[in-house]
Order: sequence, then structure tokens, then C-alpha cells
Amino acid sequence: MDKYIELSIPSGAKIPTVKAYAGLLLPSEIQDDYCRMNQYGCVASENDDALLVVQTDDIHFSLLPGPEFSPRLYRGQPAFYEACVPSLFRHPMTQIKYVTNLLKKYEFYKLMAGHPMIGYLQNWCIDGKYFKIDMEGLSAHYEFATPMIDVSRSKDVAMFFALCEKNQYNEYEPIIDESREIVLYTIDLKTLLENSNARFHIIGFQALPRPDAQKAYSVMVDYMENFSALPFVSYERFGINRKQSETYFELFEGGTKLFPNDIVDEMALQIKTSKEIDREVLEVCFEKQLIPKAWASASDLGKFLNAFGYVVAEKQLAFSEEERKEIVEKWNNNPPLYGDRVKCRFVSEPRKFGETYT
Repeated sequence: MDKYIELSIPSGAKIPTVKAYAGLLLPSEIQDDYCRMNQYGCVASENDDALLVVQTDDIHFSLLPGPEFSPRLYRGQPAFYEACVPSLFRHPMTQIKYVTNLLKKYEFYKLMAGHPMIGYLQNWCIDGKYFKIDMEGLSAHYEFATPMIDVSRSKDVAMFFALCEKNQYNEYEPIIDESREIVLYTIDLKTLLENSNARFHIIGFQALPRPDAQKAYSVMVDYMENFSALPFVSYERFGINRKQSETYFELFEGGTKLFPNDIVDEMALQIKTSKEIDREVLEVCFEKQLIPKAWASASDLGKFLNAFGYVVAEKQLAFSEEERKEIVEKWNNNPPLYGDRVKCRFVSEPRKFGETYT
């Protein structure tokens, strides 16, 4: 993994910003998400797994899952809720639940700081911009509580999550009860990018496999906001069709294609279920005010946690050398990035007064 994919940047060109990318999206009246040509005659890659290089801030780029020109994102749920809110704000929302959810998320941050692919990717540079590691997005996809609502570039992925749900064994199964009602959300991506860019998170390809498999994006939703009521969100409620549920269940092989087996899976589960809180994480979160400042000191916060059965301790939130080696070998044996997959639609650099290009 010592070589990065390099793109040849044409003279007088640069990678597109999110705003420039938004300008290439098709009008919402075009219903074919996989339309290969947009209104300007640009032609998309025939590789449906292509990843698009887009500048997401002054110093970073991200890899967007396609289809390149679709003006929509999707979210599927096996039930409709009047208030659709992120996991961090879901009821019952108690003080202990809120604080421990935040601390466990930052324990995951600490663990992932030592993931070898994180270090590898964050040093990847294209056109003077570095790869964006989206820890909040990764946390959400590994089921830590965040203020984000997960959405997908793929309607098929959304339909799986609408028509299939976990059983008592924590395994997905198709919903066959045709008396039930599900919901499919459609997000107007063009409006979102043009008017609420701060809400929009491109997760896309990351060091861990789930976001890539699920063509992941996310929308930030504030406390007391309802995702269903946001101006760029619409939804359709409809009944279960057993055959359709089984079709989507089979399409994604019971969910295994959307949840690729990874060494981090079990480690994330241990963090979420543990009654121990890492001392360093607690102290750093308290000092940097990453958690509500409702206590006079980190020690007082520890006593609060103790009262609810939590123990503040020195935790081993790190990968062993053997685990790091296994991660690198798995990446090298089946590289998820390759030249034909990473694409960039370069845009012209703005000319300075009196400057000409050759």
C-alpha cells in the first residue's frame, strides 16, 4: 500500500469543489438515477462503483459514490416515525445515556487513530488537497450515537433497509408481514448542496468498508429538529410486499454485502457494550468541552458515571501489531482502490487579470 493513485491534472485545471459538483447534477425531473449524460453533455463512467474526487474544504478532498449525476439521495426505514431524529437525540434521552454515548463515540475515535489505513489515506494528496477522514461518519456507520442521519446514493440500498430488519439474533431478515408500512425518504441533493452545505457530509469511501458498501452520505440534524420536515426531504409510505422484501434480501445476500466482515466490527461492539469508560478519553472530552459542562471537574463526572454502574479505567483502545498486519494484508490482497475506479471531472482554474493559458 505504499503507492497512491495519482491523477494527471490538466494545465489550468483543478479538482471540483462541492459547489461545482452540484452544478453538474441533473434536474430533479430526470427520474433515471443512472442517466450517463447530464444536461451539459458530460458523460459518466460506466463503472457503477466509480468514486468521484471532490474538494470538500480548503485542504481536503473526498471520494463520492456515484451515480455521478443523480440529484437524489435516499433513506429507507422499516417503520415511519412522526419525529425522525438522529440516534444521539432519540428517546429516552437521559443525561447518563447522552454522556456515555458521546464518550463511547470518542473512544472509537481513539481506537481508530491507530488504524493503519487511516494513517495511509490521510497522507494521500491530490492537487494539493488531502484525503478527508470522516470520523463522525465512520462512527455513525458503526452504530455509535451521532447527530447524523445516514442516507445513501443508492435507492436499492435504501430499499434494503426499508424492507429488511434485524431479528432477535441481530441478523437481517426480509419483512414478510404485509400489514406493515415502511417509508422511503428522498433527499433533494441539488437543493441540499446549494442551500444547506453545512448539513451535508460526504462519507463515501473510507478506511473501513461499510460506508463504501452502502454508498454512504449523511445529513446533520440538530436537536429538536425533525429530518422528515426538512425542506429538501420528502417521503413515501407504502405497504410491505413480501416478494419485494425477499428480492432485496437476496440482492444484498442477507445484508452481508452491506456489512463486509471487518476486524473493527467486534472491537466497536465491545466499546458500545462495555461498562468501562476510558480515563484519557473522559479527561480530554471534559477539557475540550466535547461533552456538556454540567460537572465542576472530570473527577466529578467520574463519580456521576460510577453512580450508574460505569467504571473509569485505563482501557486498551489500540490495535495489536498482529491486528495491524492483518488489516494491511487484507487491504493489499484485495485493494478497494484502483485506477479505473477513482475518477475526477476537472474544472478550469479561474484566470487572473491579463493571464492566458496555452
